[in-house]
Amino acid sequence: MNYQRIIDRDSDNGFWFCRDCASRGYSVAAAEIHHVIHRSVARPGTAMRKLIDSPMNLISLCSSCHAEANATEKKREHLALLQREEGYEYGQVPWHGLLG
Repeated sequence: MNYQRIIDRDSDNGFWFCRDCASRGYSVAAAEIHHVIHRSVARPGTAMRKLIDSPMNLISLCSSCHAEANATEKKREHLALLQREEGYEYGQVPWHGLLG
């Protein structure tokens, strides 16, 4: 998968930033791209896998935030951040039902 689109979206003047840190007012370099809803919930080649690999489900994070995201349930917070900052409407993000 080519993540350049996400890196471009989450960059400002050539600085690739952590979206989680930025939402709290910090300027921290991103290190990784995180799947909010993990890829393991959808089989390869399915429509759901395409959605999971879409920009609506990918967020740039620093190593610390990525470790925290994988260790905790921050899915709702990250989806809300992407929805708010990217202007996605509730109905455009089809995996809200997966969050329980």
